Amino acid sequence: MVTSRWNNLAPGLTSKFNLAADCFALAVGAAAATGHAAGSSGYAPVIVAGAAIVGWIAAARALRQYDIWKKQGIVGDLALTSVLILGVATELLLLRWLLPARHLSDFALGLFLQIVWPVALSLRLFVGVVRATRHP
Repeated sequence: MVTSRWNNLAPGLTSKFNLAADCFALAVGAAAATGHAAGSSGYAPVIVAGAAIVGWIAAARALRQYDIWKKQGIVGDLALTSVLILGVATELLLLRWLLPARHLSDFALGLFLQIVWPVALSLRLFVGVVRATRHP
């Protein structure tokens, strides 16, 4: 069942919020990083966002990013988030090399990182503060 898989990936309300916000940040970053050149494929933002989200979810599942029972602290969570972001960036770089030039020739990896990295880390800090104030 789809809901069961979703619950296994991100158990708890906070984890689901984190996952949804991460996917939204990836989609916004993909749209901004691919939509700046005239004449590029209209599918480029969809291709990049889809690849980024699929890569993020697969890596997050493997690394247990949204596991509510892991006790790694805020610094560990920020480090793991950075590893995931760099993994997705590597995936997108490989995708850019593999796809025909007309699809992703104008993909700006630096812009993608400038958008996604601060948003994802800020989200982790915010959630960490909320958790700390709720459960002292």
